[in-house]
Amino acid sequence: MDRALILLTRPRRESRLAAAELRAAGFEVLRAPLQHTRAAAPSRSLDADLAWAAGATIQIFVSRAAVAAACARAAAAVSAARLRLAVGSATATALRERGFHCEVAPAGAEDSEGLLGLPSLQSVHGQRIALWAAPGGRDKLATALSARGAELRVIYIYRRVPLRPPALVLQQLQRAPEHLVLTATSGALLAELDRVLRRAGLETLRARPLIVASARIAELARGLGYTRVEVAAGAGAQALLAVLRRKTSPGLSS
Repeated sequence: MDRALILLTRPRRESRLAAAELRAAGFEVLRAPLQHTRAAAPSRSLDADLAWAAGATIQIFVSRAAVAAACARAAAAVSAARLRLAVGSATATALRERGFHCEVAPAGAEDSEGLLGLPSLQSVHGQRIALWAAPGGRDKLATALSARGAELRVIYIYRRVPLRPPALVLQQLQRAPEHLVLTATSGALLAELDRVLRRAGLETLRARPLIVASARIAELARGLGYTRVEVAAGAGAQALLAVLRRKTSPGLSS
């Protein structure tokens, strides 16, 4: 059986690191980063949010980009927090590399639900929580913590910018082999992937296996017409590899 060809859609740095791990495990990789991140533009509203965050005893980071942007613009606020939480292991690594202790969603549940299950977030009534994020996504996290009585504010410290895949990548997708496997580690990446496929007239690729990073993204994918959706236990390369190895090694058959 042919080896699986994995389409990676994460931003350049993340896809580069994941590609190295996948290739080392014997899989072929096609890199097509569909977005990159930029720091939020200065504004009065952002300045007000940053001032508010200085008094947030709990701070939650949804991605490596959120960590980088928050530490660049509000290092004192991040440092002063009593508790820092990371949605995934890569985000936790980004915090620890900067010298910050943090808690992380448990392995196998690196998503909003996994984070919400942590003991430290069960009794947050009256506590100020800063959620460092980009527009779009993590609504469940904000809604659930607010329902628990937290004084929560989502701080849009960075933004996602779509990237058009190179023509060569589109050509490769147009003659994609049967063992192609799609990936999407966020709802925003899934939406961009589907937009790219529609613009290129490649909607038939919705019938290929698609690996996503959470049940929430899987629900979105099925709503768009993807029929072979697999849920990984997080967005990292090891979570992706676990799904690939479970299905077949190194091919993907169903």
